[in-house]
Amino acid sequence: MDFGSRLRQARREAGMSQKELGGDRCSTSYVSHVESGKRTPTLDLIAYFEGRLNLPPGSLGQVQVGPTVARRRRANANAIQVLETLMRYRREGRYADAERFAETLPAHLTPDMDWLIARQRVEIAIDGGLYHEAASLTQELIAIAEGEDSPGLLMIAETLSAIAWRVVGDTARARRSAQRAADLAATYPEFNIEERAEAFIAALAAGGDAAANAAAALEEMLTDLPDGATRANTLWALGTYAFQSNSPHSGMELHDRAAELFSPERDLRSWVRFPRASAEARLRSGFGEGVEELLAQARERHKVRRNVEEGVALTLTEAAYASHCGDNARAESMLANVDLSSPEITARIRGSVQERIAALLSERGEVAEARAAALEAAASFTEAGDLEDAQQAWKFLRSLPESA
Repeated sequence: MDFGSRLRQARREAGMSQKELGGDRCSTSYVSHVESGKRTPTLDLIAYFEGRLNLPPGSLGQVQVGPTVARRRRANANAIQVLETLMRYRREGRYADAERFAETLPAHLTPDMDWLIARQRVEIAIDGGLYHEAASLTQELIAIAEGEDSPGLLMIAETLSAIAWRVVGDTARARRSAQRAADLAATYPEFNIEERAEAFIAALAAGGDAAANAAAALEEMLTDLPDGATRANTLWALGTYAFQSNSPHSGMELHDRAAELFSPERDLRSWVRFPRASAEARLRSGFGEGVEELLAQARERHKVRRNVEEGVALTLTEAAYASHCGDNARAESMLANVDLSSPEITARIRGSVQERIAALLSERGEVAEARAAALEAAASFTEAGDLEDAQQAWKFLRSLPESA
């Protein structure tokens, strides 16, 4: 009789369920995998099982590693080497190479290896601007977390899903994932504080009904967060929320504190994006103070990590600043140079450019052209799944006269 069969027999004789045997050490699914021979427990875990079953040490015997388990271990060892390569490619910014290399991995390793590799692929896709790919990969992460019956992993997976879908522009999906992540973060206060904060940040960024509660949770957690990328992202999110809530001075103070913590070593992606996003938040509030300096920083940082989507977002923000300063002609010139046919631009960002062009054309009295641009914006937002912005574009279109 193999180890898994001995464990199952001992558990049944003790009248225990798989959940009771696992206790606070492992999930029901893990116990099931051990009993079926799909997982190999450590010596420490074997001793734990014997203790739960009130058996003398050594009663369950040793685990015999069969050919199937041996093959799986070799596959895992190879996968670890591939994972190390993926991480190196990510550090070097070789996102396309990383994605191609990931396709060489064997399928269906142990759940922990499947999780680590899937998460690394999501991060690589986000870093490389492959947002639709990232959003799709997060569904694999969610499936693994649900299969392992792990609320902690599910919280992380839903957080990443919310981030990816928000950037793609599918607000409804982003909010659903963000709400689930925030609910888990609120339900399990014993989880890692930084991972919980990231869940609340995703909920705040996604907006909707969960935003106010997420902001309150982040404000309460802020004093306990260590200095680092998550604390910086928390200050960034709270600052943007303050700008949206018509508290620009509070928003500036929070963003200034965030700027002191960001560094390319801690979080390159956020370090590059922050100045542009901070400038955008100020301009949306009608607040121009410090924007010129932030845009100068944004241009320099964009050179460090070039990304087409972020480059277009930077052009949009610079155009908004030009309009804020009364130079609509310069704003139009900037937006006219954006290649909206590029496959690297998401439908959401394309819609944002078209929407801004429509507004500028309307101000210039070119109603027919403005209507055409507004219609294109509504179509792009609808394609992205961003129904709120699509409705705003349609509302703007209806406000324009039929003819000049």
